[in-house]
Amino acid sequence: MKIIDFLNEQECEELKKSHRQEKNRRKADRIKAVLSVNKGWSYSEIAEALLLDEDTISHHIGSKEITSHTENRTEFQQIV
Repeated sequence: MKIIDFLNEQECEELKKSHRQEKNRRKADRIKAVLSVNKGWSYSEIAEALLLDEDTISHHIGSKEITSHTENRTEFQQIV
């Protein structure tokens, strides 16, 4: 099951801005993974695009974190 559009437009723009400013590559990859999941990409598609393995993507995203975000948007800040 794909979870898409759990971020609103403003949240996406904030993450994109954070990504441009982020010096830590791992955090930048995590932001890209979250934005990609929001667009409906699968973990395997994201892993291929970011040159990472699916386990890393799964760790970056974690279905529990995504579910928490859809229930309470303020918790999303803790994901990234």
